[in-house]
Amino acid sequence: METPAHRKEGSNKHIKGYERASERFKLEIRELNTRQRARAAELALLPELASSLLQFSIKPMMDAAQREKDDKLWSMAQAVMGLPFRTFKHPTFEEAYRFSSQFPGYKLPSEKRLRTTLLDANYEKVREEIEKKMFDHMVWDKITISCDGWTNRNSRPQMNMLHISRHNELAHRQVDGSNETKSAVWIAEHITKDIEERGPPNVLQFVADNASANILAGKLVRERYPHIIFGGCVAHGLDLLMEDIGKLPWVKEVVNDCKKFISS
Repeated sequence: METPAHRKEGSNKHIKGYERASERFKLEIRELNTRQRARAAELALLPELASSLLQFSIKPMMDAAQREKDDKLWSMAQAVMGLPFRTFKHPTFEEAYRFSSQFPGYKLPSEKRLRTTLLDANYEKVREEIEKKMFDHMVWDKITISCDGWTNRNSRPQMNMLHISRHNELAHRQVDGSNETKSAVWIAEHITKDIEERGPPNVLQFVADNASANILAGKLVRERYPHIIFGGCVAHGLDLLMEDIGKLPWVKEVVNDCKKFISS
């Protein structure tokens, strides 16, 4: 007849057997995980290894004659295009060459892409990097946004956008107005864009010369941002003042005498 003591002893044996089985199972799981991680590491190396082998098989090493010919082609290209010698030591050139040389079928971008989409993309990238570096170390509070129109050497109208604070000055961007009518609305749109970039509370005033389009643009900006002041350029005002003074008869006579003296 089974006594309570016998039942307890049997139960303990079952528990110990379960614990031993559980430990063996845990050990097997750990070993399986270890093997899986090792296999995953091996598989991760396969693409890199295959790529290296493929490059080695596709791109044979140059012999001395081939290297000499290649060097002469590069030298001729450098001379014909007038590239500075330091071009070949520039980090960006070396990086582009190393990356392109990994792909034997790579073709250089077309002149059209270089002039348009690629140039625009690189411009934006550099501008963002410069602004990030500058604004990370600058204090911009209550800034003045200033714009000034001018014409480049190709007779294309341009407009510079400047951001000025008590601590810093930044030539923020240049707007090409070749295909635009430089109206008050157009100027106000670009001023508004810069205000929104900096945040309206951080902008104190907008300054431009005293042209009628700029004055009207200032009014349009103030309608949207009443706290922003429009101020005419003091230097431009002084220039106009000096021109008016130069029209006085006695001043004009002195100026004419000076011109004769200089030209003689």
